[in-house]
Amino acid sequence: MKILITILIWYYCNLLEEYYNNRLLKVKQYEFNTSDSTNNSIKVYPKGEIVEKYINEDGEEQLVDDITTKEILGTQYRKSNLKIDGYELVEISNDGNYLYEEETQTVYYRYRKINNSILKNPKTLLKYSIFIELLVIIVTAYIIFALKLKKNKKIMKNY
Repeated sequence: MKILITILIWYYCNLLEEYYNNRLLKVKQYEFNTSDSTNNSIKVYPKGEIVEKYINEDGEEQLVDDITTKEILGTQYRKSNLKIDGYELVEISNDGNYLYEEETQTVYYRYRKINNSILKNPKTLLKYSIFIELLVIIVTAYIIFALKLKKNKKIMKNY
């Protein structure tokens, strides 16, 4: 008899656990607002989900991990401004005009690989030109210093 009672209790506990886990899964999709001072009730706002996918221009390679955002249904989606080194943004699917809905939506960000040639990228060219100018100044200063030192050594030998 004890074994039967133990089995029934175990079964009942599993049923309860499954029931509450299912309810918790449903609750996670909502946002609660308890700050309403005029009414003691809890307002529930259902949430939608948008997945951001960052892919190369051909759609063959995923550049970074997917990013999932959740907001209250009907909220306007805000475009991401994620910068990926070595790539430039080419296109956003549907121009990024999305509203959060009950079903999960996917926004595709397509990127093109940037050719890292110094001559094709003005910012890189400017950065390197400043570096080259600084290097020329340092080398020139070293040569002038070396020549003066050599001249001073000749003068010192003559004495």
